[in-house]
Amino acid sequence: MLGVVFNSRISKMVTTFANAQPMNKKTLMRKLPLLFTLGVLAAGVTTCKMTPSKAEAPARIEIPAAPAETPVASTVEEGSAAPDFNLKDVHGKTIHLADYKGKVVVLNFWATWCPPCRKEIPDFMELQSQFGSKIQFIGVALDDEGLAKVKPFVDANNISYPIVIGDKLTVDKYGDMSAIPVTFVIDKNGKIAARYVGMRQKATVETMVKPLL
Repeated sequence: MLGVVFNSRISKMVTTFANAQPMNKKTLMRKLPLLFTLGVLAAGVTTCKMTPSKAEAPARIEIPAAPAETPVASTVEEGSAAPDFNLKDVHGKTIHLADYKGKVVVLNFWATWCPPCRKEIPDFMELQSQFGSKIQFIGVALDDEGLAKVKPFVDANNISYPIVIGDKLTVDKYGDMSAIPVTFVIDKNGKIAARYVGMRQKATVETMVKPLL
């Protein structure tokens, strides 16, 4: 669970959806994830907790540690240099943030199980297409299952920008990830221009990146 409490309006919407066609128990169970996602998005939820309460233990995410690395204290703040990283994308290619110096980078920490994270992906793809080579979106997936969970999701949704598999070292460098998505806007010189927590509308993200192009 993500700890979302449905109000009466959302509950009514979900009930209406569920009653739109006759469903036996098996069919209803298949639809529950969709019903839950609809409820979360309609309720205006923009983040997902990365450290649920004990009652929410099944949703707990354990970010894999980077082998042979020493934990690094985060020094990330606006105006500081964005920490470099060395992570593999879902196709096995190694991605370094430094490779994109000279471009505006939008670095998004997310997970496949997080509805607000999923909702903003189409907007990111549209903005990547709109601005072309001037900008680079990069998604850092924090799913506990890693590549086995993330690659099928990326393939099924035809995500057009690089998705890398996050690790503890990278998370430590970039600071608090108690709620996701967390997004960093990085300027052409590799410095952090903005950091925000939660889903943002496409127009808001566009407003953030345009002055940096």
